[in-house]
Formats: sequence, structure tokens, C-alpha cells
Amino acid sequence: MYYLHIYNSEKEEGSIVLPFEDMQPMINFVVDQYQKTIKRLKTNNKKYQKITSIWDKNKYDETLEESIKNFEFGIFCSMEITICYELTPEYNEEKHSEKTKRTEVIHWEIIKNYPLKEKEIVNLMMNPDYEFECNISEEMFSGEVTLPGAAYIWFEDIGVEFEFCIENGENYSAIYRMDMNKAGDDFETDHDEFYHYEIDPTDPEWKANLEIEMCRVLILLHDLK
Repeated sequence: MYYLHIYNSEKEEGSIVLPFEDMQPMINFVVDQYQKTIKRLKTNNKKYQKITSIWDKNKYDETLEESIKNFEFGIFCSMEITICYELTPEYNEEKHSEKTKRTEVIHWEIIKNYPLKEKEIVNLMMNPDYEFECNISEEMFSGEVTLPGAAYIWFEDIGVEFEFCIENGENYSAIYRMDMNKAGDDFETDHDEFYHYEIDPTDPEWKANLEIEMCRVLILLHDLK
């Protein structure tokens, strides 16, 4: 599920939000809206000037459609597309009865919905002291692997570590408790306190689901409820 938040600074009603079950219909809609908007602004050169646009790209020469497909959506990571333009002095005075230069914005934000309902996890992730790091690449899913420190969550002086381990066809991966050491300069992993967890390599949201599960384990092991 995706949500498309559309904002137009020229509209009094502000913004709207549209839901999309799948990515491709959403991409088709956004690209069509973007192209029509650019064409409308450039065609009406007596009303609009200094038109610029920007969106999140992996490569500078990506098309908008390619960028949306390649974007790595996260729990708190949305994609933004923005068109900025100015009203010509004549049109600005006609529409707003003023001579102050106005810059208007049309903005699309694509948000991917995640099944995150536990308020404790949301509160944890929203805390400024929360930090998540993942060191797993999808190439690791194709064979055996032993990777301590495959992923971490740090939160103040506590945390968890995910060890990604597949040996002889058996999955020994687990999420371990971490605590700040007595010197207060590093974290120590407690290999006696852990929960087994297996990444599903066929799940396109494996990274987000790993982070969510690590949050659950951190809350359980450190009794944060």
C-alpha cells in the first residue's frame, strides 16, 4: 500500500492524500500528473516563469519513473517530488492584487505503508536517540554466511545486535542484547540473551521487517514496556 500526498500552494484547500494498492498504478499517476503540470506551466508563460523541478534520484539522468522504482522506501523514508515556479508580475498583480514576488510549489510525497501498530515501537523509532544500521546486502542471501554485526539498534545506553548466520543449510541467525560497558565508551553484546530471527529473502520488505523485529526484541530484552 502506498499513499500519495499532493500539495499545491496555489490551492486554498491545501493538500489531498490518495491511496494506491500497488506501485505501478501509483507511478503512472504521478508521472502523468508531473508531465501535465510541467507542460501547463511552460505553456502559460504569461502567467508562470522560472520553473524548476527536483526529485530524489539514484543517478542524475534517471527518469522520474525510474527514480520511483529504484527508491528505497523505509518506515520513515518517503520520496519527494517538487515543482517550483514564480508568477509573472502581471499575473501576480492580477490574481493577488500585489507586487510582492511569489514562489509557488506543487509537491508530491510518496509514502509506503508498513504494518506498524505497536505504539512502543513507533515511540522508540521516533526518539532522537534511536539509531538503526543494517550491513546486509541481498547478495548474501544466495549462500552460507556468518556476519556478526549484520544490523544494530542503538538507543541511549542499550541496544541489540543481529547476527546473520547460515551454515550447512541451517539458519542460526539471532538478535542479541547489547549494553553499554562500564567504561561508557562502547557496547557489549550478551550472547546469552537473544531471540532467533530469520530473514525471508523473498520478502521485498525484509530490511524494514528486520528493523521492526529488532525493535520488538530490544523492548522485550530491556523491559521497556
